[in-house]
Amino acid sequence: MDGSRVSYLNTVTTEIWARFWFYSSSTDLRRLMPVCRYFRDICQPFLFQRQHFRAPDSADFDPEFWLDSVRDLHRSTIRLRKLGGSIHASSVRSWNFDGHGGYASLVDTHPNILNITSMEETYLKLVRIFADTLAVYQNLRSLHLSNLTLDSGLRQTLAGLIRLDRLYLFSCSITSRTGPLLALREFQLGWSWGGHDEDADHLVDLVSPERLRVLSLSEERQCGAVLAAFSANHSIFQSLVTLSIELNDSLVAVFLRFLRQCPQLTQLGLTQSSFFSRSPRRLPGPLPVDIIPRLCSFKGPCALAAFFVSDRPLAILKLEDGSNFGHGAEPLPEDVVCDVVEIALSTPGVHTFTIDVSMHAMLQLCAAVATHWPNLCDLRLVLIETPPPPPAQSDEEVSFEVMDGRDIDFSDNDSLDSVATRGSYHLTLDFGPIESVPLPDVLVPGYMYSAYYSIDYFKTHLKRVQLSTAMPLRLQRLQIPVLTIRIRFLNFVDCICLGRLSLPSSLEALRIRRSDWARYREDLLLSDKHHHRIVLALEAQLPTLREVDFGRHGVWWRCRST
Repeated sequence: MDGSRVSYLNTVTTEIWARFWFYSSSTDLRRLMPVCRYFRDICQPFLFQRQHFRAPDSADFDPEFWLDSVRDLHRSTIRLRKLGGSIHASSVRSWNFDGHGGYASLVDTHPNILNITSMEETYLKLVRIFADTLAVYQNLRSLHLSNLTLDSGLRQTLAGLIRLDRLYLFSCSITSRTGPLLALREFQLGWSWGGHDEDADHLVDLVSPERLRVLSLSEERQCGAVLAAFSANHSIFQSLVTLSIELNDSLVAVFLRFLRQCPQLTQLGLTQSSFFSRSPRRLPGPLPVDIIPRLCSFKGPCALAAFFVSDRPLAILKLEDGSNFGHGAEPLPEDVVCDVVEIALSTPGVHTFTIDVSMHAMLQLCAAVATHWPNLCDLRLVLIETPPPPPAQSDEEVSFEVMDGRDIDFSDNDSLDSVATRGSYHLTLDFGPIESVPLPDVLVPGYMYSAYYSIDYFKTHLKRVQLSTAMPLRLQRLQIPVLTIRIRFLNFVDCICLGRLSLPSSLEALRIRRSDWARYREDLLLSDKHHHRIVLALEAQLPTLREVDFGRHGVWWRCRST
């Protein structure tokens, strides 16, 4: 019994050390190897687990040092040959081969360099050795290939890797359209740098449907061919739970057919291709409930979300843009709010919501979210802000262009109390003079205060925007309020500080991210006092709030026993 106990303890110790060193850097592993033979036996396999090669980019080609690039390729070729014939090949778990489209163009761009073709020849030799030695990595789990040609020989090699679970193809030309299917768990077809394959319209039957769990298609040349092959086989993807695809006009029909073959799908991600011009309003009604009935997570355009998520147990929702699919046009704030309300009416169980929203629609959107998702736990707001006018111009000299075609009338004597709203949501914007409570000079992030502080409104008078009295038909039907003022970020901050922003009472995490141009403007960044006042106001308003993220000073958080 004692002997078996000692053996068991040695095994546990080895597993603990192996798990610890799995996260160590290569430098640390090399330092530990000379300590003793025991350390070397454990650390050395980890040094060979992840292999990576990146071909020199022709855009960074330096005519004066082009021989260095050839030498690097030659050294990589020797290393590949040695690794394929060594005992360490069984330790490789991941291979990332970032190839190059070819160096033949260097002959035309640098005709004065003799023997420039040797770079292309050395690179092709390296690719051949990689393809020939790939079969020896029988313990390979993950393979990333970029700028390579998937011919019949390479496809046969991939089929022989019985432990291969994840395959990522980026900018790869698939010439072998038929052959043995790959039993993968995750398959990703990445975006191409352009060009057109003559066989792009032919079916690409590459992956077996039995074990596939994650599928990502964003390669415009091959995406339709892969989906068409899946639909032609009429196979049921019983294991597929995550699907991400880049939609264009030619893929809509085959994509909807493919969804019928995915009864276990729980996560769906959609991105809008540059060739997608179909109006979301023309889609044939919501998706039937018997298609992807288990969907619980959706990421994609706001206007397409209602079509896919209606009457499904949705829990996580991320909306990336508005309803306007015209390139270069700002989404209408009313359309964004209407889309969210339509989604909320059919998906009451959402607990995590992320959206890119303009400042003008922020108050209406938060009011709609608080009304229709009272049990929301995580809210992430990515603010879309309009860059300010040049400093030399005053506010009176600048004419703000509104994308929805309304008339603007600025008035310096009207306060925000006169702002009118229509609809059923509670939007109180009557900012009055409130006594200011001084804050301490030093405010340390990392926790939320239990006291509540209020502040004066940053301006006595605001410019009121008078909008047209005609309410859009969609707003009348859904009873969406129309706010008659264009809200700036400081207005939004003061709404939070005064407790006038409608938020779900069950909210646990609130993340507010600004536009990229605003995060790098020192004159537009909020001060620490602003951040603390927001935290104090949110803590008083939301008793269950645990985390607030401003995207600049890290995360404010608090731990509670209940």
